[in-house]
Amino acid sequence: MGPPTPTTTVLSVPAVKIPQASTLPLTATISPGKTATGLVTFTLGYDHFAQVPVAGEVAQTGVQTDEIGTYVLSTQYSGDVNDLASQSGNLSVAFTGTTQQQIVAQTGTLAHSITVNVTVQ
Repeated sequence: MGPPTPTTTVLSVPAVKIPQASTLPLTATISPGKTATGLVTFTLGYDHFAQVPVAGEVAQTGVQTDEIGTYVLSTQYSGDVNDLASQSGNLSVAFTGTTQQQIVAQTGTLAHSITVNVTVQ
């Protein structure tokens, strides 16, 4: 048995825009990973939301959020006795939709407030 093999982790999604509250399928592919075991940690922003075992060369999960906006996804492969750890690059995705935002300002002693609709497409 030789030293562990370097690996590459690639994160893929079927679309980079998805309606809010929909589930976005995520796939992490480990190369070369024919014998890879271990875990892949999926991260949304700074939230490590799932740890999934590698099966074959892939680990799959999904992510959903009710908040509209652009988010950064990434993955980290833990490695095993035969394969070195690796991480994917960052991938930006947009959860689209409309939400209301209240804007409050003050001028002297007067407070002003307005609610506006914000749409991410």
